[in-house]
Amino acid sequence: METLAGDTVMLADVVDQPTLLYFYFSTCTHSANYFKRYLWPLYQELADKEGFQLVGISADSDPDLWQSALTDYSSPELTNLRMTEDALDSWIDTYEIVGFPRAFLLDSDGTIRAFKIGGSDYPQLKEKFLELLGTVSFPSPKTASR
Repeated sequence: METLAGDTVMLADVVDQPTLLYFYFSTCTHSANYFKRYLWPLYQELADKEGFQLVGISADSDPDLWQSALTDYSSPELTNLRMTEDALDSWIDTYEIVGFPRAFLLDSDGTIRAFKIGGSDYPQLKEKFLELLGTVSFPSPKTASR
């Protein structure tokens, strides 16, 4: 994946705690609405309290479009990445992604715990997310050095 600075990273480089991955296209109004009405409020309300991060992953082939539309589809406050076309094709085939937006919940070790966060409104999505978050592993506390 590519960072906003143009560096190449692997997903494992950014996942060190429970992570909600949000996949979107910068021309999909459903993605913008999903982020603004569900994911961003969820993140603002619960991320610090519950100890998870939200990572925006664009499926845009055009890096300029991705960066110019970032504030409509994600937030500069988050880790934002863009999948290369080869990586995107692999993810779509492997995880049978048939539409966007899409949200996956990962453990702190990168294990996928949910391929979809459901809910017909924000309170229902929040309830389902908290149930799923209860099933994930968190990083082990660091032991004190002697």
